[in-house]
Amino acid sequence: MNFVELENLFNKRRFNLLKHCGQHGPQQLAIIYRQEKITYADWQKAVAKYITFFSQKVITSKAEVGIYLSNSPAYLYSLVALWELGITAVLLPKKQGPSQIEALKKGLAITTIIDEKTIEEITSCWDELLPYDKQSRALNFSDLALIVLSSGTTATPKKIELTFGNLCYSALGSAIFYNLHPADCWATPLPFNHVGGILTPLRTFLAGASLLIIPQNNALVDSICLHRPSFISMVPTQLQQLINHPNRSTTETAIIDALFSCKAILIGGDATPIPLVQKALQLNLPISLSYGMSETSAQVTATLPGRANIEQGVVSCGKVLPFRKLEVDSNNRIYIHGETLARNSKRSQEGYFYSGDLGMINADGELFVFGREDDMFISGGENIYPQEIEDTILQITNQISKAVVVPIDDELFGQVGVCLIEACDFVDPKNIKEELATLLPNYKIPKYFFIHKLLANSDNSGELKISRQKLKILAQQLVKNNLC
Repeated sequence: MNFVELENLFNKRRFNLLKHCGQHGPQQLAIIYRQEKITYADWQKAVAKYITFFSQKVITSKAEVGIYLSNSPAYLYSLVALWELGITAVLLPKKQGPSQIEALKKGLAITTIIDEKTIEEITSCWDELLPYDKQSRALNFSDLALIVLSSGTTATPKKIELTFGNLCYSALGSAIFYNLHPADCWATPLPFNHVGGILTPLRTFLAGASLLIIPQNNALVDSICLHRPSFISMVPTQLQQLINHPNRSTTETAIIDALFSCKAILIGGDATPIPLVQKALQLNLPISLSYGMSETSAQVTATLPGRANIEQGVVSCGKVLPFRKLEVDSNNRIYIHGETLARNSKRSQEGYFYSGDLGMINADGELFVFGREDDMFISGGENIYPQEIEDTILQITNQISKAVVVPIDDELFGQVGVCLIEACDFVDPKNIKEELATLLPNYKIPKYFFIHKLLANSDNSGELKISRQKLKILAQQLVKNNLC
């Protein structure tokens, strides 16, 4: 089935994913994972057994079910099996520890979580499990498919509700743009609990292509060199690490050659530093810079592979993909509309969602993003909210009177946090950092800590408030002096 036929099928607002995957051919390769090569026929059989197990031993109601797994075929079997049973999946971040997941479970009112123990139980009774014998169901485009969690500022992150229609149109639009074929292989090291991660298998399933699941460890270089995928999804930090791999003498030629042979290297999840873009283009790498977010089911715009214009010191994010709409108002605010917009996104009367980003569209229709309108910044693909970190620091000791976290540019992570502390008495920044690491996930911990009298200015009300812009300048200077 070609993409035109798929689009016509989508117009009916229903889609049978399991049946569609069965039409790709029994020997067509669906998933590559470590030493496993799984055909679409094997994939269908595995999903059918997962449906049987879940219906008998896991699912007791139509309530939402959490998935707390590392990237693996089992993750995808579980997700599609839940959909076949009419269950919405909540994608839980694997980087969170058990105690944090338990808090999320209570805050989100999740009664059941599929985790590694669940998969072990399925594996132990695999031969006894009979494939689910009922006919696969067509997924209604208005039904809720999954919930992804934003990097929230509270114990209970924001729930982003994505329908089957959101996911299917997002995947199809990307597949059309990149001209994805059954002979292609798309690799992803991105975690499946992120919308950019889970959209990759949906693209390959629609096109009948194969998915290369790269374990989330140091296997990125080896996997790419061994399998030489047609497409790769990654964040800028990962591209930076590949280009500047420490074992340059033994791996540089191989990895650059493998990247060069790709049809496209999709870069998203964070702003890509201009030096990294320029270096990738100098190496003739087919990078495709992308703009999107969880609320838009990943991609909204993308550049053609190997092309990235720079205007006013900003890198282009490309043009709008199929089934999306985008406008920039007179205040440079970016608004998004279309089939991929999350069900619970806050919209204007005209149906547009304000992204929180500022940018412009040039005469050729390319989007250039200036950055966030608020204080949030992105480090290594993760949203960082300073207020959460600052409040936590103030709880560590009463010797700290003020704490402010601001971002500075970083070649590897895009941006990193700098924490400036004003203390009533002597405090050791090293101790603060170590204590903070017990209270927050590692990716939220600022890279640098300094004791310094904070800058403030008086607003019209007479109250003192911190000038974050001035503190960014101060932080840059402190880091520069510290590294000299």
